[in-house]
Amino acid sequence: MTAQLQATLALPPTDSPTVASYAATMDPLALARRYRTKPEPKGEWTSLTIPIKRAGNLLLVEAKAGDLEGNFILDFGAPYLVLNRTYFRNYERVYGATASDLSGQPTAVYQTQLPRLEILDLYYENIDADVGDLGEIENRRGVQILGLLGVELFLKLGVTVDVLRDVLYLHRLDETGERMAKNDLDAREPAFKIPVNLMDNTVVLEVVIAAKPLQFALDSGAEVNVLDYTLSRKVLQALTVEKRVMVHGAAGGSAEVLAGTLSEYSVGGRTFKGGKTIVANLDAMGKSSAAGGLDGMLGYSFFDQGIVRLNFVRKVLWWYTFLDPSRP
Repeated sequence: MTAQLQATLALPPTDSPTVASYAATMDPLALARRYRTKPEPKGEWTSLTIPIKRAGNLLLVEAKAGDLEGNFILDFGAPYLVLNRTYFRNYERVYGATASDLSGQPTAVYQTQLPRLEILDLYYENIDADVGDLGEIENRRGVQILGLLGVELFLKLGVTVDVLRDVLYLHRLDETGERMAKNDLDAREPAFKIPVNLMDNTVVLEVVIAAKPLQFALDSGAEVNVLDYTLSRKVLQALTVEKRVMVHGAAGGSAEVLAGTLSEYSVGGRTFKGGKTIVANLDAMGKSSAAGGLDGMLGYSFFDQGIVRLNFVRKVLWWYTFLDPSRP
């Protein structure tokens, strides 16, 4: 740990960002059942334009789960669909599990099967979902949260996130992974195009900090970036530490962490402003750098600097500068 990080330990906790990343462990029978019931996107559509709402730097979209309609967090840091126990406590408990988040505090959750999930003309039927406590996020942001829309829902789709226009585009793909409908973004050249990997339904891409290539999760459910505390001194020195904060996770836990501003990072050869960043123990989610997993998480600041397009079938990410918002 650098002297700067050690000196900051005396600072009092202040702000409280949310990192809605989430991991759960299940017994072998549960894992086998989940594998057999991957969600299948249905409906008569080729492209959908879905409004995004904000709660802090969390991205919300409206969806209907069973008989309830309301806000879900668009969360690439969650591997699959997560439902808020407050509103889905009466659903059948299929099997139990233990979930964890950045706080490192394990909490009991259970799996259920949701009969139907609708996002405009897109719908899924009989989806496996975790049911956990998201009340802390609701309380801190003052908005009802029905659940988290995790990566598994989008594995057969293309996704474009444009936070300047506050829209999420969903693209239906053909058997080759090609989008079946085009939009105005297709007439432009991306600033860069890079391959991504999927690790346990987590989108992983290469991020370079202080000339060191690192493996980061792309996390639209994180209000801040996250650096694993085991990273080298050279990497951690790129962070100007400002204070200690309480960070709140999707499994209901919270933890005190160091927070500051990352000078810069690069993705696809392009340099980005680092933005607000915390230092945390990713081993709390079984994803730490020391365990051969992730070196960090790329959160809202990445989405706030341009248009992000993902093709989950081809495992490719494109990044575009924002379009002029005055254009139709």
